[in-house]
Amino acid sequence: MLKVGLTGGVASGKSTVAEVLRLKGCEIVDADRLGHEAIEPTGPAYRAVIAEFGEEIAGEDGRIVRPRLAALVFGHPERLVRLNAIVHPAIVELAEQRCKAFLRRQPRGILVVDAALLFEASMTGHLKRVVVVDCDPEQQVARFVARGLGTAEEARRRIAAQWPRADKLARADFVVDSSGTIEETRARAAELYEELGKLL
Repeated sequence: MLKVGLTGGVASGKSTVAEVLRLKGCEIVDADRLGHEAIEPTGPAYRAVIAEFGEEIAGEDGRIVRPRLAALVFGHPERLVRLNAIVHPAIVELAEQRCKAFLRRQPRGILVVDAALLFEASMTGHLKRVVVVDCDPEQQVARFVARGLGTAEEARRRIAAQWPRADKLARADFVVDSSGTIEETRARAAELYEELGKLL
């Protein structure tokens, strides 16, 4: 099995690349979904998050109300650091479980961990290759606004909160240039799949 990390900044085209790889037959592990799963009542991070941020972040059903949690950490970097220190290891744990299950099913397959915070969560040590989807930051801002995700200022703030572009590119084994049309990005993603297949 080939374990690959896929990352990129907000509105960089990462989801487009992930979808092409999925359609080609890769197993996609969505770290964002695992983050949600990690703080479910049965998740590995649930008790620690409740202990850190208080019972008031949970609803009547016991589940953590994510907007309440977000309100506590938004604008408070030290709280976000504490939250990430709890949740990121849980995401890695869940991702490893998915990897082992996939290895049993398909020992010669390609598994892709799709994670915006791949480097921030220290997930690269578990991977054979890292793919960075990249475009100009101003393109990211324009796409963010065009998709109705927020204002240009919000986009720039989110970009600034992630690892610097140059650092990501320096650590990439493969870079998918997503600065063109969505069709061009899909074509480059298909080329990436062929290159990954050579590593099996």
